[in-house]
Amino acid sequence: MVRPVLLYAWRLLLGAWVGALLCFGVVVAPALFRTLQPADAGAVVRQVIPVLDLYGMAAAVVLLALSSTEGRDRRTWIRRGLLVAMWALASLSHFAITPRMEALRAEAAGRISDLPSADPRRQQFGRLHGASSAASAAVLVLGLAGLALPPRPRAR
Repeated sequence: MVRPVLLYAWRLLLGAWVGALLCFGVVVAPALFRTLQPADAGAVVRQVIPVLDLYGMAAAVVLLALSSTEGRDRRTWIRRGLLVAMWALASLSHFAITPRMEALRAEAAGRISDLPSADPRRQQFGRLHGASSAASAAVLVLGLAGLALPPRPRAR
């Protein structure tokens, strides 16, 4: 069983992570690309994604540490598995996908959208963008599943 303060911290950390991803993916990023030129919108996105990834990696570590006070029942292990998967996806985004996208952007002098659609750099960038979006979506879905399986509060 879990103390109420730990349950609150768990809900806050995971809820903030899921909420930030949802707000960014559904509201902020689409608005940026509707109102700004692609290069300008991308510049803003490049500032936000690493912060979301770093928060996610740190939150996952803290959430896993909080789960160490729980028992060893199936529900706890499922929740831990969700958190490990979320941490892995945020790490993949931060340490593999984003740096490769940045390298391609640098090769294209910062103007990926100006490259011909047949250019291999633009095509690879598109695939990496898809992988980044898929990783974020997966973290969001896993986080929603985690919110549906909160630690059980201590019986009174």
